[in-house]
Amino acid sequence: MDRSVPSAIFTVDDDRVRSILHDYGIQDSMDTITELFRYNFSGREVRLILKVTFKNRASMVIKLKNEKDLSREVVEQQSAFSAILERHGVPVAGPLQAHEKYTSQLSDGGRGVIVKVEEFREKELPCVDLETAKKTGKLLANTHNISEAHHCHVHFPVLFDPFARNDLFCVEEFKRIGSVLSGADCARYLRIMGKYNDHMEHISSLRSQERFAVQGDISNNNLFMTSSGEIGLFDFNRCGDNHLFCDAIMQAVYEARLMDYSPTDPPSERSLLESFLSGYHEIRPFTAEQVDMIPHLYAVISAFWRMDILYAANSLDKAMKNAASHAVSEKLRSIEYKDKRRMKGGRVFAEKAVDF
Repeated sequence: MDRSVPSAIFTVDDDRVRSILHDYGIQDSMDTITELFRYNFSGREVRLILKVTFKNRASMVIKLKNEKDLSREVVEQQSAFSAILERHGVPVAGPLQAHEKYTSQLSDGGRGVIVKVEEFREKELPCVDLETAKKTGKLLANTHNISEAHHCHVHFPVLFDPFARNDLFCVEEFKRIGSVLSGADCARYLRIMGKYNDHMEHISSLRSQERFAVQGDISNNNLFMTSSGEIGLFDFNRCGDNHLFCDAIMQAVYEARLMDYSPTDPPSERSLLESFLSGYHEIRPFTAEQVDMIPHLYAVISAFWRMDILYAANSLDKAMKNAASHAVSEKLRSIEYKDKRRMKGGRVFAEKAVDF
């Protein structure tokens, strides 16, 4: 039975899957092979995830990757961090080893494909509510404590680094747009950038602090519920080193804005932020200095929200490209307003979440 998926990039048949599993010490008879995810980045890059079921043992996941800037060494580091978390009680999709390595490598038409095998986890979270937000905050704090205590490092860029290009907010793009503004819009732009510089100065001490490994992408699609009601983590694809405080705040905003919520009774952004941060604070207490930093980082994230600057239907970038001067002015006023509003609101929810 050949379950190969036609592709110009990469295919796997039953024999290849069986050979991979044998390398990882699994010789049980396979039942089904299901393709969970396939993404072709270019003519030579691929990410393929397979689920393998068996008649007499738990299901496994095989991940096969050939991606630009992703080395086998990085995947080894990501897997080792996941294994450390598991050894210290964090529910994860436990990675397996073959010949004392978490990864192996296949050669396919001259392409080196990185292979990783891990446990399959059921009960992926369909959505986030206040209870799961608090549990997720506790989970993240626990992973941070473990990472710091064991000096864990993964040399790979993360999604949520406020001092670099990140997936939540964008300042470099805003600067590019601002460079062609004039008149009142230019004056407002300069005020906004002045406030941005003030906010970043308040968190500048973080630049010199040591970074540690973080999972880096806590979404409901990467969380699962254990039989005992704990929240667990899988998918360490974006795992890398980050400032732990920044990771906590930016993951909290991500959970409060960009996850799936109940369509009938969605929680408010502020209540999700408070729940997440209060859970985090119970396990890894924020210092008074960090509580003071929270509204500054929150204001920057909100004012320069990537969707509003670049991607939304009424984004600043689209208004500029359409030469819609009134729309540009309105977006700049909105950005300035968000900065002030989120700075004030951030101080309120931060103090409430940690109960200082």
